[in-house]
Amino acid sequence: MATTSQKAPPITERPDYLRERLKALPDTPGVYLMRDPQGRVIYAGKALSLRNRVPNYFQASSVLPEHIAAMVARVYEFE
Repeated sequence: MATTSQKAPPITERPDYLRERLKALPDTPGVYLMRDPQGRVIYAGKALSLRNRVPNYFQASSVLPEHIAAMVARVYEFE
């Protein structure tokens, strides 16, 4: 598994609505979809706690695998 020093864009560089949506995530199990600007699903995941899992993608200090960092850079919306 290849990793890189590339980091996900920090949430402070994301639109306000994404930051607000992250804050509002429930602390419950669930499935989440990440979409690009055209509305296409680019990632689907599941979590025991949406509040704990989804924000991890947007942490500036997280060193992510190259393919995940590239995906996060394209995220426009999530549900």
